[in-house]
Amino acid sequence: MCTAYVYRMEWSHMAAVPLNVKVDADLKRQAEAVFAQVGLTTSAGVNIYLKKVVAVRGIPFELRAESEPQAVPARAAGPV
Repeated sequence: MCTAYVYRMEWSHMAAVPLNVKVDADLKRQAEAVFAQVGLTTSAGVNIYLKKVVAVRGIPFELRAESEPQAVPARAAGPV
């Protein structure tokens, strides 16, 4: 079964402000392609995500650790 989500894009009377984030270049390219396929700009896609975060008062999907923790490399001995 496929569930479709429809978001109304309503612009408030508040001014839009820039949001600068650093992301992996390949991730950005892939996300832009997905947004384009569904008819959204990257800005609109990010705004939808942020509105959902506010609506659910949290991250809108489950976060969990990997099934087996990755080993953390030990620091080399020597001066810090």
